[in-house]
Amino acid sequence: MALVRKAANSPALDISGGRGLVDIAARYAQTFLLLQRYDEGLLSEPQAQPGGRLPSLEEVRAALKSLKTELIGRGEPAYPSVSVIPYFTCGAA
Repeated sequence: MALVRKAANSPALDISGGRGLVDIAARYAQTFLLLQRYDEGLLSEPQAQPGGRLPSLEEVRAALKSLKTELIGRGEPAYPSVSVIPYFTCGAA
């Protein structure tokens, strides 16, 4: 908190810096409150949210192949090679 106070008193602090400071202080306070509730055994289970759909193995392979093509087109390295993907299976040992 001393660092936040020091930064807040800086003459070089502009609006975006001020917003960043407020964000840091708010997140710090939220984290502190969560830790305090944990220590006191007062945390409750979060409300469940319905999950999405996992893509099929074929969809994953197609997406990786598309990504590799895009990366190569931009001149970026495309690792790992899509050629190794067939050796992995979803949920099978």
